[in-house]
Amino acid sequence: MLFCVFGMFGAHASEVVINGKANHSGVLIRLILIEDHISGAQKMVTSTTTDFRGRFELRASLDKPSYAQLAAGPDRAEILLLPGCSYTIQLDDKQDFEQLSYYEREPLRYQIVSSDDKGAYDQLLTINLIVNTFILQHFNDLYKKRSRALVDTLRAVINQRIPVFAHHYVKDYTRYKIATLELVSQQMSMQAIIERYIQNQSILYANVEYMGLFSQVFHSYLNNSRLWSQDDIKEHLSRGLPAVKSLLRRDQLLANSENLLELVLLSNLRELYFDRSFNQHDIKEVLSQMSRVSSIPEHRQIAAGLLRVNGHLSFGSQAPGFKLSGQTGTFYTVSELTNDKVTIVNFVKKDCQPCNAAFDDLQKLTEEFGDQVRIVTIATSLSFQETRKIFLENRFQWLLLDLADQWTVLEDYNIKSFPEFIILLPGNRVGMAPAPSPKQGLEAHIRRLIRQANTN
Repeated sequence: MLFCVFGMFGAHASEVVINGKANHSGVLIRLILIEDHISGAQKMVTSTTTDFRGRFELRASLDKPSYAQLAAGPDRAEILLLPGCSYTIQLDDKQDFEQLSYYEREPLRYQIVSSDDKGAYDQLLTINLIVNTFILQHFNDLYKKRSRALVDTLRAVINQRIPVFAHHYVKDYTRYKIATLELVSQQMSMQAIIERYIQNQSILYANVEYMGLFSQVFHSYLNNSRLWSQDDIKEHLSRGLPAVKSLLRRDQLLANSENLLELVLLSNLRELYFDRSFNQHDIKEVLSQMSRVSSIPEHRQIAAGLLRVNGHLSFGSQAPGFKLSGQTGTFYTVSELTNDKVTIVNFVKKDCQPCNAAFDDLQKLTEEFGDQVRIVTIATSLSFQETRKIFLENRFQWLLLDLADQWTVLEDYNIKSFPEFIILLPGNRVGMAPAPSPKQGLEAHIRRLIRQANTN
C-alpha cells in the first residue's frame, strides 16, 4: 500500500491508485478531474474497462487533494482523492439508464471498502450527513428565526464526532461548508462573511466548499457595485485587462489583494459572458490576456478553462471527435462525415417513441435536401439492433452508427435527453448544438446554415 502525502500542496505529484469491482464486465470506467471550480472545466485523466470479473484498476498522478468524479458508463459520482493514497471500491453500476432521462438518473453508487487516507473520505461523508440532517431538523429556526446559537451547536456536534481531522482538506471543507450555511441562512451579513472567511485568507482553489462560498459571495459583484456603472464595466472591458483591473481597484477590498481582484474578475466574467448586454468578444479578449499574463498559475488555468468551456459547442467551434461503426462494421469519424456538407446528427435510445417518430421527419428532410445534407443517426448500444430493424423495415438510407461503449460522445455533445439533434458544418465545425427537432423548425436552420456554408 502507498502512504498518503499529507502536505498542503505537494511539490511533486504522487500517484493515486483505485482498485475496484463492478457488477458487470466491459464497463467503461473513468477518472475525471475538475480542473478548477470557477470554469468547471473537466479533464479525463485515465480510463479502463472492467475485465470478465468486473475488476478494474485506475492510476493517476495528483499534486493536491482533488474532489474528483468517478464514472462507470454514463453514471458519475464524486470522490475525494488524496495524493499518494490507494483506494479499494465496490461499484453498484446500473444497467437501466436507458429507461430514464438524464435528469431522472441517480448518481453512481459506490462504497470505499478500504483506503489508506486515514479516514479522510469517511470524515467527509460524516460531515455531509451531520450538516444535512441538522438542516432538516432545524430548518425553520435556521432560515426563519435565524438562530445564531444553532450554528454554534452544529460546530459542537461536528467537533464531538470528529475531534481530529484526518486531513487539512476535510478541516477546510467543514469550515467553509458551515460558512455557506451562515451565509444562506443570513446568520451573518455578507460583509461579515467576507471579513471572517475571505479577506486576508489563503485562497483554497482546490477546495470545493471554499470555492462554492466564494462564488456565492461574489455573484454579480461587478454588476451590483455602486463604485462603477454597467457602462463603466463595458467601456473598460473593451480596453482590455489592465483597464478592467484599474476599474476594480476602486474597491478597497480588491485593491488590497491582486489575487482576490483577479479571482473576482474571473468569477464575474463567467456570468457576464452569457449576458447579452455585454460584448462576448471583449470578454474573450480579457480572458485570453489573463490566460497569458497573470502571475498566478491558477488564474491562468481558470481563464483558459473559461475560454474552453464557454466556447464548447458554440457556433463555428471544433466539433468533438468520435469514431463509431456503422451497420456494415465500417468506422466513421466526425471529420469524414463533415468533410463536404452540412451534417445532421440525431441521437436516439432504446424504447423511445419520440425517437422513432422523428425518423419519418428525417426521411422528409433527405427527400427535400438530397445531396446538400448528410443525416447520421447515432443509437445507444442497447438500441442499435432495434433501430437497425426499423431502418431495414422502412428502407431508411441515411447512416446509422452504434454508440457502443463510447459514452463520452454523449458528454462531449451535452446530450441529456432523446431524441437530440446537432447540426455540424463542413470542416468539422459546430453549426448548432443543440438544434430543434424537425417539428420545431430544424428545416429553417438547415437552410440558413447551408447558405452560410456556401458563402464561406
